[in-house]
Amino acid sequence: MHRARSVLTAYPPPLYNHTMKTMIGIKDRKSGYRFASDDYDLRQIIQVREGVLCLHEHGAVKRIHPGETLVLFPHTRFALSCPDGYRGFFVIMPRSGKSIAMKRSMILFREDILDSMGRYLFSELIAPRPHEAVMISAMADLFCRFVYVRCAPQHAQRGNAALVRFAKEIIRDAATEAVGLRVLLGRIPVSYEHFERIFRRTTGMRPKEYRDSVRISTAKRLLAKRDMPITDIAFECGYSSSQHFSADFRKHTGKTPAEFGCR
Repeated sequence: MHRARSVLTAYPPPLYNHTMKTMIGIKDRKSGYRFASDDYDLRQIIQVREGVLCLHEHGAVKRIHPGETLVLFPHTRFALSCPDGYRGFFVIMPRSGKSIAMKRSMILFREDILDSMGRYLFSELIAPRPHEAVMISAMADLFCRFVYVRCAPQHAQRGNAALVRFAKEIIRDAATEAVGLRVLLGRIPVSYEHFERIFRRTTGMRPKEYRDSVRISTAKRLLAKRDMPITDIAFECGYSSSQHFSADFRKHTGKTPAEFGCR
């Protein structure tokens, strides 16, 4: 068997996140599809959303059903087929010295967290919205990290750290919007109460305290310019009133906004 060259085909075109170095796209294979490799050169995750994908490895055939996830590792020998076709999505992450290495592929059975993330990713990739590209890439990175935690449970702490990073990105992007945190973090694939415990254990603060710190940093920057009334700055930073803003600002800095702006 010759080494199969990795070919990425997807529609819409795959997204590439230059910061996280992940690539994500749609898999849409027709009936009769077959792929084989005796020395695979990618770290790829495939989640099936429609149809059935078959994995041929070490003389056995395993079927991957909707909601289940196939994890392919470099330097493994396997074949894929789908007699009736399948649709899903793939995520590719770069290899590194700290990467999890396995001698054979792994199949992760359907579970709520991976399934909910996969459902979101697949729906957004099928009908992409330009303003969701950054969120899709961030969710793809989080999805990968949860998958690899399932492959190697001893690295579970990495999954929590990825979850917190994802939440921080959401909070920073919408910190100045008057939206409740439960709504804002609705895409986090665990309950809010459980996530709050993870966030506090990882960062030493609650999600609300982190958002407040982001808002106060924004307020400091605006106050330093001295070209906006304090009431306008309060609304610009997501506060419903200047009184609430002033109380929060004083709690964090020991000064009122007016005192800070007169330095």
